[in-house]
Amino acid sequence: KKTIPGFKMPENGDLTKWAVQGVLLLNATLTTRENVPNAHEKIWQFFPMRLLQYLSKKKKNVVYMLWGNNAKAYGKYIQKSTNMILEASHPVAQGKSNTFLHCNHFNEANEFLVKTGQSPIDWSL
Repeated sequence: KKTIPGFKMPENGDLTKWAVQGVLLLNATLTTRENVPNAHEKIWQFFPMRLLQYLSKKKKNVVYMLWGNNAKAYGKYIQKSTNMILEASHPVAQGKSNTFLHCNHFNEANEFLVKTGQSPIDWSL
């Protein structure tokens, strides 16, 4: 809302519009037990690792937004020379350590996409 002109909070959580434009949202851990964050972290650790390795070798000029320490740890599997990596705290992080609130990742991603001859993402929902 702070960085995307005209952005209005949607009434639902439907992110199909982003997906159609090529945005893939991926949590490092895809399941957990109720009230036990990261309970299944070790079960899933290879899936995002292999997916990122594959994508960064097969597709160039991709923007990877790594939010939170768990996500940042996967940055080592992305080819930095041919892709853009943006890092910040997790969006729900509390306190002064929340760098997500002050990042400009959505605009930075679009600038990179345009610079590399791609269409920018329409982040409005």
